[in-house]
Amino acid sequence: MSAPSSDLSPKPPPPKENFSFQALQEELGSPPSASKLGTPKPDAPPMAGPAPQAFRTGQRSAPPIGADELSKRVLRGSAPRSKPMWVKGLWPGAVSLALCIFVYVNDDVKTIQPYFSYGVMVIGGFTMIWGADGLRRSDWEPKERYLCGVPFAMGLVALILAFFLRGV
Repeated sequence: MSAPSSDLSPKPPPPKENFSFQALQEELGSPPSASKLGTPKPDAPPMAGPAPQAFRTGQRSAPPIGADELSKRVLRGSAPRSKPMWVKGLWPGAVSLALCIFVYVNDDVKTIQPYFSYGVMVIGGFTMIWGADGLRRSDWEPKERYLCGVPFAMGLVALILAFFLRGV
């Protein structure tokens, strides 16, 4: 018996794939024209209702609001949202309360004590002003306004604590 003959001849390389627009168009055929897309099939069910007059005549109607107002809405909607005012007021309130605790616990601050407490009172006072400004805003939701009372209370507590800790 003889050994099976093996085909040692070189194989031709596979055809190179062409993904260009022209090659795909030749493979798939020409795209359907716009007139073919607009005509319904004869066996298709009828539409839910008649098209509005503006679409049947090909005329576009003006938007219900002015173009300037629509542009403002779009531009405002794409703008990044800022943090609420009460969240921004939590940071100085937390810092002023933390400094009050630092004054009470740390003995090294006692040398500059009245001035340190005055600084804490200033931070607490600004936090109170920030919270009061948020509380007085009438164009916000009530929840947002009432949450501005948290920084106001934090600033008030820090101001009172710093006032009593200034002589320690």
